[in-house]
Amino acid sequence: MASRDFATDILSALSIAANTLSRFCQDLYVWASPDFGYIEVSDSCAVCSSIMPQKKNPWVLEHIKSKAAHVEGCYMSALNVMKNVIYSHCEDMCGESANYLFPGIEEFKVMCELMEVSIRGISVKKEHMLEKARCNFCTVTELANYLVRYDKISFRMAHDIVAGVVAYMTEHHKNADEIGTAEVNPIFEKLFGRKTSMTDEEVRAALDPVKIAYAKTCIGGTAPDEVNRQLDNRQAGLDRDNSELALRREKVCAAKAELEATVKTLIA
Repeated sequence: MASRDFATDILSALSIAANTLSRFCQDLYVWASPDFGYIEVSDSCAVCSSIMPQKKNPWVLEHIKSKAAHVEGCYMSALNVMKNVIYSHCEDMCGESANYLFPGIEEFKVMCELMEVSIRGISVKKEHMLEKARCNFCTVTELANYLVRYDKISFRMAHDIVAGVVAYMTEHHKNADEIGTAEVNPIFEKLFGRKTSMTDEEVRAALDPVKIAYAKTCIGGTAPDEVNRQLDNRQAGLDRDNSELALRREKVCAAKAELEATVKTLIA
């Protein structure tokens, strides 16, 4: 028995995909927590805590994450059965190696079904997300980029300036949207003996999450046109895969019909 590589190939691909879905679910899980509050899962995908009546547990996301481990376990089982096995007939290879192939496929199928239900029912709190992005310093890297462009300094220098500004703001319990030249210049002068040439309006533009998202027009960027291009590309790829799948199913059906007809002829 030369190999059962088809089993490990399939389970390997499913394990990688399951891991990706698990990581995606972890992001959603965190975003659904009160500390973030970016999304809310549908009531059909959640249950109330058995002890805390105010707590909404996203059970479906938890099950998806757990099932990823089952798929990966099926893959590891197939791999470990095949190792140190002779290139000849033995039950290790021909009897046990594919034992968890179909359970792994079934687990991944359930993951996909649960994922679809979860995504369809998610409510995205866009305004809350935008407000958080304006206040929580996630955009200050772009301020460093602006300093490089406007003041002709190295990114390392800009990095040090912005780090000092963020430290000052957090120490004084201020938000990112309160940063202006009055906060940038003292740090700039302390470190490099000069002030920024940027205006308050330019500082605010550098920190605006919407402008930042629209400005990233490179391949893989966040600008709406580029995101739509990526989505169209993924949809085109999915359409091609579906067409190929339909073609292969037709060939399998035709081959099955031919086989059955040949068998009937032989036994007639």
